[in-house]
Amino acid sequence: MYRLTADDARHMRRSFDLSDGRTLVVTSERSRLYAELDGKTEELVPVAANTFVARDSHTRLTFNNVPYADEVVVAPAAQ
Repeated sequence: MYRLTADDARHMRRSFDLSDGRTLVVTSERSRLYAELDGKTEELVPVAANTFVARDSHTRLTFNNVPYADEVVVAPAAQ
């Protein structure tokens, strides 16, 4: 199981411009990350060192560097 420290989560907070023109906003509360995309906010669950899955939609987010990411790839949930 992967976990973030509160300090790592704090360093992940920022806005990311996605290749499709949308903006992803990552926020944190303690050691939890949240993603706001398309007007919906979801908790991100870490599943690998640099990969998270949105709790409700199961959207997969892969960051280039945790906790100092400057790029992210957003993939829809597997069907």
